[in-house]
Amino acid sequence: MFIWKQMCQNARRFDELHEELISGSGRYILEDVQLPDTCRNLICTIEFRYYAPDQIILYCLEAPVDYVGTNPQIARWLWEGKKEFGSFHELTSFLLQFGTDSVYREPRDATSEQSQDEQSLLPQERPRMRYDGDALTVPDPYKGYIRLDKERLYEDLTSEIFGQESVLEMIVHEVYCFLGMKGKDRPLSLLLYGTSGTGKTETAVQLVEMINRQLPKDAQRYIYRDIDCTHFTHQGDISRLTGAAPGFVGHDEDGPFAITEDNPYVVFAINEVEKAHSEVATALMEAMDTGRMATNGKTLPSGRNYYSLSNCIVIFTSNITIDDAKSKRLGFSDANEEAACAQEPIEEESLALRIIRESNAAKEKLVEAGAFRKEVLGRMTAVLKFSKLSGEAIIRICAKSIENLAFKNCKLCITEIDTPILQEFIDVVAANSTGSFGARNPKLFAGSYFGEKLIEFSHKHPDYTPIRVSGSLDDICIDLDETYDDLSE
Repeated sequence: MFIWKQMCQNARRFDELHEELISGSGRYILEDVQLPDTCRNLICTIEFRYYAPDQIILYCLEAPVDYVGTNPQIARWLWEGKKEFGSFHELTSFLLQFGTDSVYREPRDATSEQSQDEQSLLPQERPRMRYDGDALTVPDPYKGYIRLDKERLYEDLTSEIFGQESVLEMIVHEVYCFLGMKGKDRPLSLLLYGTSGTGKTETAVQLVEMINRQLPKDAQRYIYRDIDCTHFTHQGDISRLTGAAPGFVGHDEDGPFAITEDNPYVVFAINEVEKAHSEVATALMEAMDTGRMATNGKTLPSGRNYYSLSNCIVIFTSNITIDDAKSKRLGFSDANEEAACAQEPIEEESLALRIIRESNAAKEKLVEAGAFRKEVLGRMTAVLKFSKLSGEAIIRICAKSIENLAFKNCKLCITEIDTPILQEFIDVVAANSTGSFGARNPKLFAGSYFGEKLIEFSHKHPDYTPIRVSGSLDDICIDLDETYDDLSE
């Protein structure tokens, strides 16, 4: 059994601890630790985590601990269960305080003339204030976690992202668990890979809106930021990611992660990550592991030299496919093999197990294909595949692109669109989509074909007028839907 107070009086143990943390895995656990009498001799587990010379974390896994000592730093650590240090010297100084810690005694009033019997009635330990904790609540913005309606989040996302129901279910699960954590020390990091135009980046965009829909009115909102890795293909580009070092050109310019200083709640979409230079990818992965993005020596107004990403959601996207049998570098099984596998009976498994199984399989294949390094994928919370769009998904995307153009851009409500003109639109989009069918082309083509007519109609009618669309792409007809009010009643 480790007697904590005695251990903290032995300076040689600190040197051994320092060497163990640096040479080992960065993690050192002490079990069966007996805390001093200021903690009522509690037996607990102490954990040291070494991330960098300026980031060492000390955990007490049994926190909160009933503490009756005099040291406010020790009291806070035992209550929160976690304390971070900027150097090993700071950690050593903190540990030494346990050697001199003592139980709090009520001070005696020298001017009083209490009798010996009255003095003996004074409490020997600091009295604890009583209150009914179960009857108290904390306002949502200050709880440190977000409680989402998981089913609603899934329904909202699938109403905007089509043909990806399975992967969206897994994304919602990961987001729900991450936002519900009371203590976060690193961001949620997801790698979404698959054919271009299947909704990977759009998922990040929609996720921001769907999360914010469920937040209380006075809670700080999540915001969206994207980073295009095609702009970080050279080793020197890393300075644009972290910010240039002091004395170099561009030092006063902020990198893309500076936004977290104003709002720590950000959903980052880091697109086409496979095109980033290896040094850039390494910096990003270290940030996923530690929850910090270095500022390259720049000191922030907060006094830190890093951006904290612990409350962020980071979605990496890649257009790499690993199911094309013709590609030796990125080969997975071919379509026939996939179909055969799909016919094999699979035992029902939990969603969490499915995420783990599919992520591990994808990581192995991506490493084998040479698409990503093993240590890069190892830092991802989950690696999830976006499938090629099905016929049903393509129909819904084409219809939705016309509906959104009318509603969002022209403030008109399409209550009905005739089948012939919608079919003609689908045929045109499919015929003019290079490679696999993507969700981007319908949005562009909808503006080209329907934009002019919708704009002209919107200028002559009130906002959100109900309309019907018919005719052909060469002769689009837009009419008032006079039956809409009757139907709504």
